[in-house]
Amino acid sequence: MKEGIGMLFKKKTVSEKIEHLVKKNDFYVLADYVHGTKEEKLALAKALGANDNNSSVDLLLRLIDDNDEDVVFAACESLRRSEEHTSELQ
Repeated sequence: MKEGIGMLFKKKTVSEKIEHLVKKNDFYVLADYVHGTKEEKLALAKALGANDNNSSVDLLLRLIDDNDEDVVFAACESLRRSEEHTSELQ
């Protein structure tokens, strides 16, 4: 019985939390992750690449200024995907 309850309240990973916030378009909360850990920044960049909202692009542009080259690369890749998705819609 305890396993069943535990499964209902399973703790989300950082990536899952960020993906959920992106789906909800909760960019105010997502902005805090721009200054988070490397793991949070990478998850943020990845999740934002799947969203075509202008606020996603703004956050990705902030990540491009990061000191970590992995974060910068992930942000650039997501911007590229975002741009491709937007051009497909037009």
